[in-house]
Amino acid sequence: MGSLENMASLPPQKQVIVVGGGWAGLSCAHALSKTGHRVTLLEAAPQCGGRARSIQWKSLQLDIDNGQHILLGAYDAFLTMLQAIGLDTHAIFNRIPFQFSVSSAQKTASLNCKPRPYLPKKLSLIIDLCRAHGWTWGEKYQIAQFMARYVLGKTSIPEHMSVLDLLKWGGQSDTIIQYFWEPILLAALTTPLNKAAAQYAIDVLKDSFSGKTGSTDILIPKVPLSNVFAIPMVAWLMNNGHAILCHQRAISLMLNDSGDQCIGVQTKDQAYYGKVVLALPFRNTQTLIQPIPVLQHLHQQLGQLTHESIVTLYYAFPKVDPCFILPPMQAIVQDNTHYWLFCQHLKEHTLLSAVFSGLGPHLDQDKIQLLDAVQADIQTQYPILNKPLGRKYIQEKFAAFCANTLSQTLK
Repeated sequence: MGSLENMASLPPQKQVIVVGGGWAGLSCAHALSKTGHRVTLLEAAPQCGGRARSIQWKSLQLDIDNGQHILLGAYDAFLTMLQAIGLDTHAIFNRIPFQFSVSSAQKTASLNCKPRPYLPKKLSLIIDLCRAHGWTWGEKYQIAQFMARYVLGKTSIPEHMSVLDLLKWGGQSDTIIQYFWEPILLAALTTPLNKAAAQYAIDVLKDSFSGKTGSTDILIPKVPLSNVFAIPMVAWLMNNGHAILCHQRAISLMLNDSGDQCIGVQTKDQAYYGKVVLALPFRNTQTLIQPIPVLQHLHQQLGQLTHESIVTLYYAFPKVDPCFILPPMQAIVQDNTHYWLFCQHLKEHTLLSAVFSGLGPHLDQDKIQLLDAVQADIQTQYPILNKPLGRKYIQEKFAAFCANTLSQTLK
């Protein structure tokens, strides 16, 4: 097991304190371990995982995510890291080809991307678009042209352009924006398209659509989110001699006499010495570095960043036979509101989750009213579902930073 005692004999330059036990901090600790460093990881919460963890739905004795999470097949480095600590990614994730389907009172459409490793990406995408349902040939052409120019091609994007401006500049109609691009990119960036930076959107699309075979796949966890990464990574780190200390909130950074080098971290109970990595939300980082003169420029930059929230609504229904067609994921568009609906067949329940990303009318609605409205949508679409056994509203107010054009300049 990892302990502070077995790290005492290491030279100071090989001892690193990682502050923050979320996925970023755990990934950092793993990377440091591969280069011969010994890590003391400090986490303020009772457990590691940060905002990507599982919680218990006590009334149903059911483990759920603290917000529905999915991954993309393009996440090569993350999947490689899971394999490096001995995890079988096939057992952890349900991997499905990219399936986009949108449903609204005005339009129902779908686009499925099938893996064709024997064909060039552009040709495979053209085939998928030709076979797409609910889109006119003109709309298919517009999507294909945009993808070929900006995603599969190398057309440059003007600096500080928003996603919405790029889509309009790229010839995308209001219908395509509302029913195709907005559900996809709002979920990816958690930022309204008129605020989101176009370059961020293109980077995400390039990773997914122009990467290797399987990069567009959607990976939906089969196990509680904590078991996907945090719990196994903590076990791996401790088994390899590192110290993982929870209930340890960093209250200040310790500096050398000249004040230009960080030499450790002070918590309420103890001082920890070594090089320091801050793997914290930007507000927490800003608080810790505020007294350090040489970091005032970074402090000011972090102060310009803002958060976006994610709301997840869970509905637990009696178990439905998986042979009944309930798509694993689809986009729902209602007036100016977009949300994604996910379906999981668990041992004793069929679990549906509705995910609202970023700003929107849903934040102005009463929680019960929003739960009722989405439940009405679900039961209109899928009358086979009975009354839910339980419902839950989860909001992560600080789920992600706003991916706007300002944040681009702070990278």
